[in-house]
Amino acid sequence: MPRIEAKDLLGQGDSQEIRAKRRRRTLARQTVIFGWIVLAMAAVLVVSLPFAMGLVSLPFGNSFVLSEEAKAKVPPCAPKGKPVSLQGVTVNIFNGSSQNGLATQTAQRLKGFGVKVNVVGNSPDSYAGAARINTSKKNVAKAFSLARALPEADVRINLNRGSEINVLLGEQFQGALAMDNLSDGDLGPYPPAPKNCQEVD
Repeated sequence: MPRIEAKDLLGQGDSQEIRAKRRRRTLARQTVIFGWIVLAMAAVLVVSLPFAMGLVSLPFGNSFVLSEEAKAKVPPCAPKGKPVSLQGVTVNIFNGSSQNGLATQTAQRLKGFGVKVNVVGNSPDSYAGAARINTSKKNVAKAFSLARALPEADVRINLNRGSEINVLLGEQFQGALAMDNLSDGDLGPYPPAPKNCQEVD
């Protein structure tokens, strides 16, 4: 049986320690590489998410532009010029509040301004705000003209409803203005649009 010298045992211990250090360095490098991969994937996800949701569309130039869907979610700016006559406006009115008869009452008051009311009914969805007017881009002037008779109403572009103007009344709606309460029957200029409004093309 061969003799095992002390120096041989010492050499084996050094080799094991070297291998352990090498494994630790390899593990550290792998951890760093994995961390960078995770960060890169997260960055790609953050950048691509607006495109996937349709909030931003790829431009032909060097700047980003809002998609049509994103524009529809932003309140439009009031059009230039004077409001149009409400006698040429046709609307549907839906009650999204818990107040019974609110849509019918509003319809009667709007008819006093010459508005033609097509449909009056209850909305399947409740609305917590005052009033929302959904319209197409070509009827924005009519929608803003109508908003003068509906205090605190906001206008939104609806890409899926054709040329219809739909009024959704909510819990905070305090009632439409009445012709009898106006001294000269004039509703005045367009209501001011929010600061973050989007110009309509």
